[in-house]
Amino acid sequence: ALIRYNPQQEQIAQHLNNERAHLLALYEAIPDAIIRVSREGQYLSHKPAMYFEPYMSPDATLGQYVHDNTPSDVSKRAYQYLQRLFDTGEMQEFENTLLISGEVRHRENRLVKLNDDEAIVIVRDITSRKRTEEALKTEKEQVLAFYEAIPDGIVRLNRAGIYLDIKPIQAQGTYKP
Repeated sequence: ALIRYNPQQEQIAQHLNNERAHLLALYEAIPDAIIRVSREGQYLSHKPAMYFEPYMSPDATLGQYVHDNTPSDVSKRAYQYLQRLFDTGEMQEFENTLLISGEVRHRENRLVKLNDDEAIVIVRDITSRKRTEEALKTEKEQVLAFYEAIPDGIVRLNRAGIYLDIKPIQAQGTYKP
């Protein structure tokens, strides 16, 4: 048997090794949880997030199905989006809420098709963002209630003196001693 040296094959192998190292570095650098699931919703691999507590231990989920250890409302939605992913091939995204260590946590899930039988789910904790949004909503409602309670008229102008909005004077009740 004659073995021939092919420098082109060596270059291809080196290129593939470099690409693999690049992808592995990206995988390790992503702080979110990365979960590989089958088309049927079976956990195949699970890289935990660097900054939030998982709902279940990654080791406990391997070989399990999403419905085995996730609240039914969340697992039903996960299966709907997983099915839609495989039907369309387009990335899917949904949010869910879980009770973890006695605290309500909000998660964003992005699903991408890996091949005909597997998908990658990237899970991000968005609890801080949701709390900020709720605080801003509450503050806006309070400011609006305060604004509406002022009986005087209010005119808002920009620097050029152009009217932006006007709050008319509220009708005053007649005073009767």
